[in-house]
Amino acid sequence: MGRNFYSSANMTKSLSVMAVRHQKNTANTRFVQWKKLSWT
Repeated sequence: MGRNFYSSANMTKSLSVMAVRHQKNTANTRFVQWKKLSWT
């Protein structure tokens, strides 16, 4: 029981970390695209 709970908690943690990373990546790409637009 405890082991299963730990692995699921770990999974949720990594999922949220991945989501945050994805958000940062999209923000970076948008910023880069905006910079390119403003440069041209």
